[in-house]
Amino acid sequence: MPKVLCRICGERLEIPKGKTICTCPHCRSALCLPRWEEGSPLEECHLHAEELRQGGDFDLAIAAYEELLPLASQEPEVYWGRLLSRYGVEYRENPATHQRIPFLHCLQATPIQEDADYLDALECAAEEQLALYQEEGERLALFLGVALRLARQESAQDICLCYRERDAQGTPTDSSRLAQELAGRFAYTYPYQTLGEIPAKAAASALSHTHAEAALAAVSRPAFLSRSGLTPAERGTAMHLFMQLARYADAAADLEGEIRRLTEEAFLSEAQADSLSRSRLQAFFKSPLYRRMAASLVCLREYPFTVTVPAERLDPVRAETLPPDARREPVVVQGIVDCLFEEDGKLVVVDYKTDQVSDAQELIDRYLPQLEWYAYALRQIREMDTAQCLLYSFALGEA
Repeated sequence: MPKVLCRICGERLEIPKGKTICTCPHCRSALCLPRWEEGSPLEECHLHAEELRQGGDFDLAIAAYEELLPLASQEPEVYWGRLLSRYGVEYRENPATHQRIPFLHCLQATPIQEDADYLDALECAAEEQLALYQEEGERLALFLGVALRLARQESAQDICLCYRERDAQGTPTDSSRLAQELAGRFAYTYPYQTLGEIPAKAAASALSHTHAEAALAAVSRPAFLSRSGLTPAERGTAMHLFMQLARYADAAADLEGEIRRLTEEAFLSEAQADSLSRSRLQAFFKSPLYRRMAASLVCLREYPFTVTVPAERLDPVRAETLPPDARREPVVVQGIVDCLFEEDGKLVVVDYKTDQVSDAQELIDRYLPQLEWYAYALRQIREMDTAQCLLYSFALGEA
């Protein structure tokens, strides 16, 4: 029987195959259940993600759920688990009533019912699951509203020091001297305060999105899509997944055969396989770029990197307000390069893009910072110069 954790009390449950809802025998809470087979890798990944959330490791739980999404984009429990992790939801037992009450560790301004993960969970939910998700969403929204109202009522507090300035002989009192010392300490400004506004760790891809986020935002599945249809973002994920896992030589010789292999081996779902643009993939495997990659003796895909950079390189504006030593405070930058290969003793970096654009300059303007970080990191790690950083656009069919 498939295994799940009760997301309310955390007890491990074994669920009869085929059930989509149940009542936890430990806390009596009604639950929606994930729809995967017993022993599936998705089952273990989901258990791990839930254990992280219920242990209070919300950032790690979000990352775990995001790793699940490309493989389970139609599973509402993945979206719901990520929602609970982002709001930092912990269910605590009321000793008087023994009811489990949601406690939100991470307040968000976005209402629960407008949250992208909430909407995606409803879109993917089975008919019998909808009411449970909506009911729990209303419950979370109620507690979020109370918490936000309390937070907004908090005001800045002044500290009043009452003391006698001088004694009868006109001599400053010990209290006055202590008060002056305390006033000096209260007025102290921490010189490294701005450093707290610079992230200690950043993703290279995120560093190129700061100016494009509003234009590219798409928070939920369009209503006109059927339940089995994929959003543009999901189709882009499927294309990247194929480029990550395919055997390039086999794909170049027999594209349909390679897609079929990845589907049969469960690397791609049927929906993801159907969404792949055969014409765009064929154009890639006939391109000069692919011929260069195929000719290289060293061609690496999904190449992860982690480097440290000084804070002033990550955020020069904020770093100007810091003391000189703090400007060199190390910041971790992580990323994954889609593909890199060696050519004439230098590196060529390739980043695949599925964005719908009308010309190459639009992509360059959008992703140039990301490519610069890739080149910077690879120079340190592989101790080789980067000859080119290329964006391959599937929409344009060119690098």
